[in-house]
Amino acid sequence: MKTLKRILSSVHIALDDYDDIFSDFDISPYNQRALSKDFLDELKTRVGDGKVVRIVLSLPKDQRNVELEREIKTRLREAFAQKEGEVIEEIERIKRRGMKFLSIGLFFLASAVYFQNTTLPHSIRDVLVEVITTPLGWFFTWTGLSFLIEDSAEWKRELAFYTTIKNATIEFIDEEEVLREE
Repeated sequence: MKTLKRILSSVHIALDDYDDIFSDFDISPYNQRALSKDFLDELKTRVGDGKVVRIVLSLPKDQRNVELEREIKTRLREAFAQKEGEVIEEIERIKRRGMKFLSIGLFFLASAVYFQNTTLPHSIRDVLVEVITTPLGWFFTWTGLSFLIEDSAEWKRELAFYTTIKNATIEFIDEEEVLREE
């Protein structure tokens, strides 16, 4: 008997055949093929922000191949782990870029304060402070903060998705079994 927790923490996707999981343009063996964008989009839609612990893929009984399913499960785990690693790298790249922009911005703002207090002629000082260093300082500061806050948040959602599905149990079942349960 299925428990409510098991049902709520499961994502069920009906497949016509194993090729539904993989890209139509990749003819490599299943253990090397790229995942289908449609398959990943469907997983993202179904997983949402939930904590999925089980991905159930159903196929007609006469099309199932247990050995092939083992190979596909391994490929899915590898692909999910690879995407998770790519997202982690992207988050780190965004953070580094944000810190660079923030540092440059703070440098220009500090320069504006410095130039404000120099003995340069008024016209040169005004151009340096009001036209060059202050606008650049604010631009780089806010852009850096944007990288650190907004862009990182978007990628962190992506990371949560790949971490969730990477750790989920993947099961193949007979389509007829699903129909009997309904």
